[in-house]
Amino acid sequence: QFLTPLLESWGFRCTRIERGGVENLWAEIGDANKPFLVMNGHCDVVPPGDLSQWTYPPFEPTLVGDKLYGRGAADMKGPLAALILAARDVKSSEHALPFGLA
Repeated sequence: QFLTPLLESWGFRCTRIERGGVENLWAEIGDANKPFLVMNGHCDVVPPGDLSQWTYPPFEPTLVGDKLYGRGAADMKGPLAALILAARDVKSSEHALPFGLA
């Protein structure tokens, strides 16, 4: 819900795709007949399984020393943010790109 209007404001065409109860976003820009760029990221998490098997509660961030424990603490959130900004920069680049985007 957050990414679609943002990417569309940068000229991307967005399509929501649902598979097996999981909703995905496909965003594209440019002409499909030219070379293209694919960036892939995720912000989902798998089910936690048996909660008794966790050393620390999975849904409660727990700081132990200088380490943070919890679901998603070291997941794809930072790289996904970098991909979003890279998409913006690819679109707004003043340099000739082989993707037919600029």
